[in-house]
Amino acid sequence: MLDERMKNASIDIRFLLDRDYEKASAIKFVGNKYLLNKSERHMLYRALYSKVEINATKRKLVPFENISGKHLAVDGYNILITVETLLEKNNEKPVIDCDDGILRDVSGVFGSYVITQVTFEAIDTILSQITQNPPKLIQFFFDSQVSKSGELAKIIREKMTEFALNGAAETVKQVDTALKTLDCDIVATSDTIIIAHAPAVVDIPRRLSETIIPPIILLKLP
Repeated sequence: MLDERMKNASIDIRFLLDRDYEKASAIKFVGNKYLLNKSERHMLYRALYSKVEINATKRKLVPFENISGKHLAVDGYNILITVETLLEKNNEKPVIDCDDGILRDVSGVFGSYVITQVTFEAIDTILSQITQNPPKLIQFFFDSQVSKSGELAKIIREKMTEFALNGAAETVKQVDTALKTLDCDIVATSDTIIIAHAPAVVDIPRRLSETIIPPIILLKLP
């Protein structure tokens, strides 16, 4: 799936990131050199990190079992879309095993999110796994400006009742702001800005890729 251009571009971008080059500028410079298209550049932006960033994120990552008895906050669309992508197994929308140990999707559907049957499957899959290590409290947050966010929050509240989980799901103006200031124990997200402010981070999509969801190929850049 990855040609020589992408492989070489990954090496060059990591080199620049480790020397404190700003990521967008590094990807633009290298992308122009290798004639990368928009999708390829987006993939590199999601996947590649400097050694400093990698170490900072890995220090925050905790085993999934750590959510038991804790206050867990979930970056709603961030986690849900990645799990949907895992379930869809679409080679055109890969899930990347990123440099910092986090799984991220490159679907780019956030602004035009649509509730489908896969949405319900993803919610059930997430909550089913969480019940194996039930938190003291679980809160899902969704961006209010995205269409259907209120409906989605309502669905999750009803599902949490079915799964006997103590929690809530709500819409907020800016999820990153809400999660950066929330007093909780662990945050489920792949957003680097939120990770930087979180006390601890859990990677729900990775857990699901290793347990409930049948084996799939995760893209790993060289």
